[in-house]
Amino acid sequence: MASKGNQIYARKFTAILLMSFAMCFAARAVTAGADELPLYKDPAAAVEERIDDLLPRLTLEEKILMVHGDSKTGMDTTAIERLGIPKLSMTDGPHGVRWGQATAFPTGVSLGATWNEALLERVGAAIGRETLAKGRNIILGPCINIHRQPFGGRNFESFSEDPFLAGRLAVGYVKGVQSQNCVATPKHYAVNNQEVERMTVSAEISERALREIYLPHFRMAVQEGGAWSIMCSYNRINGTYACENPHLLTDILKKEWGFQGFVMSDWGAVHSTVATALSGMDVEMPDGKYLGADLLAAVKSGAVPEAQIDAMARRVLRVMFLSGIFDGKAAAASDWVDSPQHRAVALDAARESITLLKNENRVLPLDRGSVKSVAVIGPGAVAAHIGGGGSSQVTPTHAVTPLEGMLAQAGPDVEVRYALGCETNVDIPFSAIPVEYLTPSGPSSGVTGLLAEYFEGDFASGPGITRVEAGVDRNWGVTGDPAPGLRRDNFSVRWTGTLTPPSSGKHKLVLLVNDGSGSLVVDGKSRALVYALNGVYMYKDPVVSLEGGRAHAVKVEFKGTGTRASIKLGWIRQGDNPLEQAARLAADSDAAVVFVNLDRSAEGEGNDRETLSLPGLQDELIRMVAEAQPRTAVVFTGGTPVLMHKWLAQTPALIAAWYPGQEGGRAIAETLFGDINPSGRMPVSFPVSWEQSAAYPNYPGADGKVLYEEDILVGYRWHDTKNVPPLFAFGHGLSYTTFDYSGLKIRLESADAESPRAVVSVNVKNTGKTAGKEVVQLYVKDEKASVLRPEQELKEFRKILLQPGETKTVTMVLDSWAFSYFDEKTMKWVVEPGRFEIRVGRSSRDIRLKDKITLK
Repeated sequence: MASKGNQIYARKFTAILLMSFAMCFAARAVTAGADELPLYKDPAAAVEERIDDLLPRLTLEEKILMVHGDSKTGMDTTAIERLGIPKLSMTDGPHGVRWGQATAFPTGVSLGATWNEALLERVGAAIGRETLAKGRNIILGPCINIHRQPFGGRNFESFSEDPFLAGRLAVGYVKGVQSQNCVATPKHYAVNNQEVERMTVSAEISERALREIYLPHFRMAVQEGGAWSIMCSYNRINGTYACENPHLLTDILKKEWGFQGFVMSDWGAVHSTVATALSGMDVEMPDGKYLGADLLAAVKSGAVPEAQIDAMARRVLRVMFLSGIFDGKAAAASDWVDSPQHRAVALDAARESITLLKNENRVLPLDRGSVKSVAVIGPGAVAAHIGGGGSSQVTPTHAVTPLEGMLAQAGPDVEVRYALGCETNVDIPFSAIPVEYLTPSGPSSGVTGLLAEYFEGDFASGPGITRVEAGVDRNWGVTGDPAPGLRRDNFSVRWTGTLTPPSSGKHKLVLLVNDGSGSLVVDGKSRALVYALNGVYMYKDPVVSLEGGRAHAVKVEFKGTGTRASIKLGWIRQGDNPLEQAARLAADSDAAVVFVNLDRSAEGEGNDRETLSLPGLQDELIRMVAEAQPRTAVVFTGGTPVLMHKWLAQTPALIAAWYPGQEGGRAIAETLFGDINPSGRMPVSFPVSWEQSAAYPNYPGADGKVLYEEDILVGYRWHDTKNVPPLFAFGHGLSYTTFDYSGLKIRLESADAESPRAVVSVNVKNTGKTAGKEVVQLYVKDEKASVLRPEQELKEFRKILLQPGETKTVTMVLDSWAFSYFDEKTMKWVVEPGRFEIRVGRSSRDIRLKDKITLK
């Protein structure tokens, strides 16, 4: 079966070569007699002919320059100007271009929730265009790691727990990117499922689990998507580093799958010279620590044959020719970045990702006819949480917050009211100081706020920027550097002015800081509870007696030392409780929406989450609001499961907004008011508790190893096979309309177990009054096997749009991949004769129709 996929890939590649030959001969006939360029410079020549002409012209030293990064930039290879060979220029992704400002699309898990391959192709094309518009030619994405366990710091970057869903979406993304002559780089190959000890941990895994769970989506990206590059990961697999693993890189990727592109390392993932060069790894990034001078010496000593260097350079050249990078075709106009067209794609993706998990008593959508006031509550309402932390962070030119979206969508007859309730990461209930109580230093007639002075480095030099700001509430981890030339990990800022409270009383002043240090001086004395997100608290007499109507001198200083630098000044006034204020606002309104969230401090590269609970007081906020207002909906923003036992039973409506990108605030509001019918489906299972998860006994591992003892039972495969009901099932997602399934038919075109083929069709009708998109999911169960098989496995799906009363027939085809398992004894994919049950439904736990077929 692997050879069948290889043949498909090879046929596509052969067709490209034949077209290149034909164009070559035609071009030569036209240019006969003219001064001829070297063959490799002829865009009409066949790709392999061009490589054959160019490769011998390269010196050994030049070839080695092509197989490692340029240490001066860390994001490029080195051009060989003598022969006109351009450099490869990378940029981080995968849900937008991390090179200055760019469109921030929904993150990987959000795109996974769309269950829409065609939409992923549109997203990929937009990202490809913006990559080229930035002067780069390789996007480091998509990220297609499997969600093995719910703590994963980078799960938000990846599509799903299921390899088939992840693979189909990867195919769309890769095709979209490469349609623009930009190189896509599916990552991280392979078995890269945790950030704990991510540089060295060894995933101890069976060959069967490797083949059935952790590789199929990469195979699909290569053979069906045509990926030109693959990134190998940091971790080890059964003791061997991924970037020097010949079984993964040569035996499977290049020989079995017929991969024609090049393998690049993750940044700093190479640990050797000879082993790496001989394993099938082609390009070391970000420099040539191992594949530079040491590789040259290894070739000269005979430890690495020069033919291996030729093979590595050949793959790089092949991608340059196929993509058009060599011929200058990999380019796009700069105005594509954050263009109206790309904003529309980002909005469509956000709309289709939003997943309605619960909707009792039809709390949603909010009816503008009966709901005249909506309490918008929570820290997640006033910040556009567009993604987690790390190398995937995109800096958009704008991002719509949920509150902004609600205000824009509510209409003139609905009053939107806001209360913070609590901070995301703080377990004390403080609120921001209203700007009208603040007056900046200097001439400030009629001006409110504080005077902000920004410095490069520390406060030694003069301020580079001076401006008035509306208080102290900045998150440079979200908005990017404070200004051109001021890096968020090496700057200082001082705010000065006065605070004039409306009434006298005792106040507790609070500074919330991250990736930096802060201080507060009031009337010449240090006064603040400095609350750092790393858990360090510094008490400096935070209780202050402030006199109403008197201007108290205020000075706040902050030194940013990291990429998540942020600071917020707030207070707790005597008798104030923001949680109670939020509950009162909810009770006084016709409906309430509570926005809770994870963020970059909870989810990000380099660290897994420490707990599955919502940070801070958000659980308590939901509970108090739901008690006060029976028409309460909760909107959760984040990329991994959270525990909900403290409030889910009392909360009638729940939406998973994931990380919806820069247009997310609008998409969420449209969904809440019913202007958009939600069509997202769960790309992962949410467990009731951590103990329910398949990886619970073994994560995060010990002694440098993590055992994959759950084997092939990952995600819903575990829940369904072991009969462990999840909190929310894989594939689950509600709609504002209803759908009926009928007429399941299976046409068994081949019952031969060597080459089975079944055509499955089902009728789906929209039985409601609202147009909606349904995701028709097909699962296969092997009723009797000689080895353990999961209870069921997703093998096909279709997303369709149905108008009210409309019926469509959905047809899906199942081939050998739908029925096979990997046999570790023969090291082959096997379809055993016997009976298989075909299940069609709305989720893994909502099967509507079943039938059986027998293979012989």
